[in-house]
Amino acid sequence: MSRALSVVAAGVVAALTARQLGPSGRGVYVLLVTVAPFTMIICGLGVNLAARIHLVAPQNPMPLGHYFSLSFVLSLAQAAACLLTGLLLLPVTGATLTLGELAAFVVMGATLLLRNMWLDALNAYGFTARAAAQEAAAFVVQVGLVVALLATGADEVSPFIWAFTASSVVQIVLTTATLSRLAPLRPRWRRESAARLIRTGVPSIPSGLSQVLTFRVDRLIVGVIMGPAAVGIYSVAATVSELLRVLPMALSQSVFYQVASGKSGPGDFRRARTLCLLAGAVLGLAGFVAAPVAVRAVFGTEFEAAVLPLRVLLLAELAMVYFYVDGAVMGGLGRLGAAAKVAMVGLALVAVADVVLIPPFGLAGAAWASVMAYGAMGALMHRMLRKHRSLAPAAGPTGADAGGVA
Repeated sequence: MSRALSVVAAGVVAALTARQLGPSGRGVYVLLVTVAPFTMIICGLGVNLAARIHLVAPQNPMPLGHYFSLSFVLSLAQAAACLLTGLLLLPVTGATLTLGELAAFVVMGATLLLRNMWLDALNAYGFTARAAAQEAAAFVVQVGLVVALLATGADEVSPFIWAFTASSVVQIVLTTATLSRLAPLRPRWRRESAARLIRTGVPSIPSGLSQVLTFRVDRLIVGVIMGPAAVGIYSVAATVSELLRVLPMALSQSVFYQVASGKSGPGDFRRARTLCLLAGAVLGLAGFVAAPVAVRAVFGTEFEAAVLPLRVLLLAELAMVYFYVDGAVMGGLGRLGAAAKVAMVGLALVAVADVVLIPPFGLAGAAWASVMAYGAMGALMHRMLRKHRSLAPAAGPTGADAGGVA
């Protein structure tokens, strides 16, 4: 549910920052909060996922303090990566940062990595509900701070980046308070423990990076080709259309648990998926009709150019029902790598289509590129599930396929 809440929170923050910063300022903000997760996945070395294995291993579980010490080291690497990115990469997109914006970006990146690593430590010990609640608290804090900034008339990017950072700090504090009751938190550097975590985590980097890039690389390509103002306008269309993901994302979490626990089978969610698809179509149609009025009322007349790409992207979101729901079934069956494989296909398609379609068609071209990529992802995930089910009588739910062997 936390992922669904993050989509809603992103929509609220998008509306507020667009009103206050305008297209160019909103574009710079989006580029910063888009790039930081990319560098985080690389600098994190997959250690957060490895922690879910090693912290609670039946034999020789790793002390939490060893994991914490490595997380601090990796956060410094993340800060350095954000600094280099802000100085060298972001100017290519037309986003030349002030010293204040660069400092805010560096600190935001470091705290984002710590937040995610410590959150996964909490998940490793089985406190998933508490982790979700703490994420929700962080989202509420961010929205509250953004509202406060609007009240003060702030019109620069850096205060809004600091608000994002503050929400991460709140989550870090909450997570630390919970973990301190589970195990000693004294950071202790152990080279053997660090090597153990890194060896396990590094292979997951391509998978994680491909999934994040698939849904966010279009912002960077728009920036390179059209500049920050275009990114600001396109991000409004993309963020609003992504609100339709709340339903399939929420459903997918229940589906994963039901299938993984053996309480339901792969074919038990056809009706739920169909209802989710119909609900998305109805909401999408309403959004299509209301888009011109809604964009002007919520974001302002400066963002009227977002109407057309928004309408196109609403179509793309329907394919996400298949990606999330069928992907959750596959994950529950043990095919945890299925979503990553599909996302890599989507990444290749959206990147190529963006480069081809944006120059002649502008933001509408970027939106149609997403339709093509998301449509292929939904169709491919559905095909993978159908193929798996056709093999089920022979392989069975406990066969090699269910165990995650590709």
